[in-house]
Amino acid sequence: LTRSCGRRKPASPPSPDVPLGLCPPFDRRAQRCREKPNAPRTTRTAEGSWLLFVVEREQLRVDAYTAGGRRLRHSWGMGMDWQPCDVAARGPRAFVLDEKNQAVYRHQAGYDALRLFVQSEPDQTFWSRVAVDEAGMIYLYAPGQTNVQAFDCAGSACHERPYREVAQYFEVPAPTAPP
Repeated sequence: LTRSCGRRKPASPPSPDVPLGLCPPFDRRAQRCREKPNAPRTTRTAEGSWLLFVVEREQLRVDAYTAGGRRLRHSWGMGMDWQPCDVAARGPRAFVLDEKNQAVYRHQAGYDALRLFVQSEPDQTFWSRVAVDEAGMIYLYAPGQTNVQAFDCAGSACHERPYREVAQYFEVPAPTAPP
């Protein structure tokens, strides 16, 4: 049923006892109880050689800007049945992860279209992050796993690698999104 409806099993939420125990009436002086929690980040960005890519999760859209984010060059998402969640870019290529369909799309500088790069069965994997290294290897991370799946620049599956060996590619500082 979850597959046919396009839904996922819920992640186990934190125990409600912990946040409630820190707020009034149990701890009236707690400053954190008066502050609103930060909204989850719904925008992911990555910058290639010529384009700045911005994933807008809530709008189901990916935009590509030129000139340091001053001019919109491409926009994908209208009419697409997807949930873009992450983007990684290096040189003239960018890779957009579609969380709903467990697919990765590739954009090549100089072209308008996104092309399907690799796709998995949605009920077999749950990729949530994408990264790319200097050699063009693509890494896909699934929460709770100690290994990441690696693909070459043609989309062929390679051996898995331990996350700790490629963690620096997932932790690349993201550029700021244009206003």
